[in-house]
Amino acid sequence: MVNQAVVKNSCRHPEGIFSKQNSTHQTHTIRYRRHNFIRACRSWFLPYIKLRLHPNEFRPILSFLYTDLNCNLDCYYCYSRGNKVEGMSMQTAIDALDWLHSLGCRVVAYMGGEPLVRKQFIIDLSLKKGEEAKLAIKDHTIHYDLADEQARIIDRTFYIANDDERVSALAQRISREDAYQYVKENMTGIMKGMTFIVGFYSRGPVGAEAAVPA
Repeated sequence: MVNQAVVKNSCRHPEGIFSKQNSTHQTHTIRYRRHNFIRACRSWFLPYIKLRLHPNEFRPILSFLYTDLNCNLDCYYCYSRGNKVEGMSMQTAIDALDWLHSLGCRVVAYMGGEPLVRKQFIIDLSLKKGEEAKLAIKDHTIHYDLADEQARIIDRTFYIANDDERVSALAQRISREDAYQYVKENMTGIMKGMTFIVGFYSRGPVGAEAAVPA
């Protein structure tokens, strides 16, 4: 009969591995929360205090910047339906943000229409104002890649979806019928005489739900 205590001890990892991982995780968590707390104070709390100290002055805490009135959808109930209005210029947007900043506003939401109709405009504006940062791969930034498309070649990555399925406004889509025709015309026989290996990899974090969006 196998001694259960021996089995348990033989399956244990060397001492210190989990404690070291937990310690590192706790350190990162504390730094992350401290950073968010400081940012929240600068963005929300301090402007609110200044507003209370100067009640007769125009000091917006949150502002909405409408960079576009157009939209790539066609919702019958929406005021943006059918709009063909030229969007805001880069200089006008920068001037508006500088003006809001001079008033003490630290939180701005880009609105529309659909501001991501001109996604590159929003990215360029965010880069110019220091709100966004580039990744090492060309034309990629931290916040405007899809969460599960970080650092991929997103301009050549397509989500295969049915016509009635929705994908993110940041993603490129292709219908199943068109995707099938493309594969049929361009990929038939490409693996002839070769070994095709399919790999599934989890890019984390640990415990993240495994899902295919389309």
